[in-house]
Amino acid sequence: MALDLYDATGKELLYSIDDAGLTALEPIFLTYQHWTGIPIDPYADGRLSQENAATLIRIIDQWALTERLEIDRPRTIEILSFRGILNYFILRKTDLLLRGD
Repeated sequence: MALDLYDATGKELLYSIDDAGLTALEPIFLTYQHWTGIPIDPYADGRLSQENAATLIRIIDQWALTERLEIDRPRTIEILSFRGILNYFILRKTDLLLRGD
């Protein structure tokens, strides 16, 4: 199982989230769905606008304030790396296409 992030045209693979990454990001994705009503499903395709990516960043920032980040370092690294990727694409004004398995 993986979730791939493509440019909005779907032609260029920009980033891929593996099983471990999806497991780490699951609480972030659930909170995102709760806030927006939009699920991020690793088995389906979807779109992630720059505005929705910014929402994910806000969720991750809140998560980082409430979690003890040193307890599960691999999980923390995965989530904060994903935050960095989202920020990178926001700065480049790039909407994303999400493709699940």
